[in-house]
Amino acid sequence: MPSSNPVRPIDTRTVASPYALKEHKRIQDFVPSLVAGDSGVGKSTWVLNMAGAVSRGASFAGLSTQKAPVLYLDRENPVQIAQRRVVQHDIKTDPANFIYWGLWVQELEPPCLDHALIKQFVQEKTRPRPLIVMDSLASFFDGSENDSNDVRHFMDKARALSALGATVILIHHAGKSETSQEYRGDRKSTRLNSSHITIS
Repeated sequence: MPSSNPVRPIDTRTVASPYALKEHKRIQDFVPSLVAGDSGVGKSTWVLNMAGAVSRGASFAGLSTQKAPVLYLDRENPVQIAQRRVVQHDIKTDPANFIYWGLWVQELEPPCLDHALIKQFVQEKTRPRPLIVMDSLASFFDGSENDSNDVRHFMDKARALSALGATVILIHHAGKSETSQEYRGDRKSTRLNSSHITIS
């Protein structure tokens, strides 16, 4: 696992989340949680704010958090956007407790959830439960989002990490059709394996 954190936190106050939740449910410890919304609505910023708060044990959106190690896996955003997001939204993290792993890390691109390095991270940091964020589900997904078997196979990897001792958050895009407004892909298999929050 790369040792450096290429996205340095900005030493300023944490801003309150400016985003409205259509469905407010707590992030679950024992099942993967989906955070879904349209492109550009602020899913990544909202989750990154929350992850930064968890790394420091600080409150987020009026709720307390337990300080825990954070691993943020990002195949969605180039380093310029990640850096800009940190600066513009005053996102504050504990650098000793927060690893931001993006595509710009040359040694290895952010791996999928069943990679040995991810399992090692979880096994070494089980107290308190580490937080792992995958940004986004689509960029890590290898298969058809509308195929229930492909979706179930992918979600099983997330569930396995949860069982191993991690809290897993998957950032996902909202569906485009009228029958899949909350998020894209096979809803039945995803719902069986996760809780979800929709951001608007």
